[in-house]
Amino acid sequence: MTTSNRRLHRIPSRQRNDVTISDFIRAFEAHHRTMGNSERTIEHYLDSLRLFQRCLDAYGISDPGEALTARTMNLFAGWLRETPIAKSYRGTTVRSIHGVHGALKDVKAWTRWLLEAEMIDKAPKVPVPKLPTRLFPILSDEDLSKIFACRLLTERTEQADRNRALLAFMLDTGVRLGEVANLEYDDIDMKQCSAKILGKGNKERLVYFSDNVANQIKVWISVRGTDQGSLFWLKEGGIKMLFRRIHTETGIARFHPHQMRHTTLTMLVKQDVDLHTIKRLAGHASVTTTEAYLNLASSDIKTKQNAASPFNQISTPSSSSAGKRRLRG
Repeated sequence: MTTSNRRLHRIPSRQRNDVTISDFIRAFEAHHRTMGNSERTIEHYLDSLRLFQRCLDAYGISDPGEALTARTMNLFAGWLRETPIAKSYRGTTVRSIHGVHGALKDVKAWTRWLLEAEMIDKAPKVPVPKLPTRLFPILSDEDLSKIFACRLLTERTEQADRNRALLAFMLDTGVRLGEVANLEYDDIDMKQCSAKILGKGNKERLVYFSDNVANQIKVWISVRGTDQGSLFWLKEGGIKMLFRRIHTETGIARFHPHQMRHTTLTMLVKQDVDLHTIKRLAGHASVTTTEAYLNLASSDIKTKQNAASPFNQISTPSSSSAGKRRLRG
């Protein structure tokens, strides 16, 4: 009876020569392709696993049994923090905490899959750091007023018609950059004021927009026509360029496509739309992601807390006046 070569830790080291980390990575990639995951998702994982392989090469680790240990994962975490990134980002080559977190999280997902696929007996502990809690940058009402009053949206030109419809749609729906860039004419239902969005993981969802936004889209369609193809005639790069031009024109502090999404979801929270509805509209995999937007409505939370103050509910005129009495020694 021969020992199965599917389980790494059941194979004596002298028989492991034909099993490599690259084999495990290729198996993981094949699994994601079989599951129909997007190229972007697959490439994201592969980028992190390439970093892991670079780390193994730097420490001279070639044995998979040694590579898939808690000790090596700790070495990898340190290597990520100490090794500069290839291109300077925002004036630095130091990998951010988000970059370290993302790579370690991907490697952890990979080792968990190896365990589920019965290719290893035990998944090593991966030290994924906690991310600092930060508020997403959102646009103020004043910022939004400046944006929609910008000449790039108000001129009597076909481009302005397109730009106004595009930004109105993005603000009402909170779609991601890639989602709106891939939106086609046939994906829009003007009668129902809805759009079919292909999101992360090739998951489809419906988003909805108001009658006012529908009117903006109708103006653009009267120019565009009803031919099949991209609804707004812009790819991701073109949309980013438009946002940069609006940013320069308006002079607001910052303006980028994902900021528009953050603004939309925060405004929905402030309007007391329940989190599960927002989760579905946003295309979040977990409501935990959606809950992060609760922190953005801090001023509303303060107002609601003050209005529902437990102490105010039990306070009486007599108790208020009691505080005015002088203490006698």
